[in-house]
Amino acid sequence: MPDPHHPGATAAGGRPSAAIVLAAGQGTRMRSARPKVLHPIGGRSLLAHAVHAVAELEPEHLVVVVGHGGDEVGAALTELGAQLGRPVRAAVQLAGLQPEDVTVQAVVGRVGETDDLADTVTVAMQHVGEADGDGDRFESVVKLPHAGLTGYTVRVLPSYPLLASAAELGKVVLAG
Repeated sequence: MPDPHHPGATAAGGRPSAAIVLAAGQGTRMRSARPKVLHPIGGRSLLAHAVHAVAELEPEHLVVVVGHGGDEVGAALTELGAQLGRPVRAAVQLAGLQPEDVTVQAVVGRVGETDDLADTVTVAMQHVGEADGDGDRFESVVKLPHAGLTGYTVRVLPSYPLLASAAELGKVVLAG
C-alpha cells in the first residue's frame, strides 16, 4: 500500500521497495554467548521469525543488519535464504521464436565491487504466459546460495533437440 508521506516507497505491484531487519543484539540479559536473534522460540530462531514475516511481503530489497556474532548470524541467514527463496521474474522478447525454442535461466550470485557476479548458481525459469505489453513472462523461485549482497541476470539460450549443448548455438532465427 503506498505511503502518502513517502511517495515511491513501494515497488511495482504494491510490494515494499525495501525492508530492514535489525539483528545486531548481544543478548546479554539472556545470559548466553549465543547472539540474541539465534535463540529459539516456537521451533525457530527470533531471526527466522522476523525474516519469514518480512519475506511474505516480497520486498524488492531485504536488508538484515548484523552485529554481535556476525559469522553465526550470517550462517543462519544463508540457511534461511536457501529455505525461503526469492521470486525472479523476467519479460523476454523472443523475436519470433516460441517459448519452447529457448531455455531461460536466472544466474544468481554474490555481487562484487565492480557489480560482477561471483559464486553463481544457475536456475531454470518457467514460461508462465505473455508479459504485459510485449514478450513472454518467465518466472522461478531462487533459493539464495549465501547471505550478503546478491544479484542476478537472466540469460536466454537456444533449446533444440539436435544441439549438442545450449552453448552450441546451432539454431539461429533472424528477427524480421
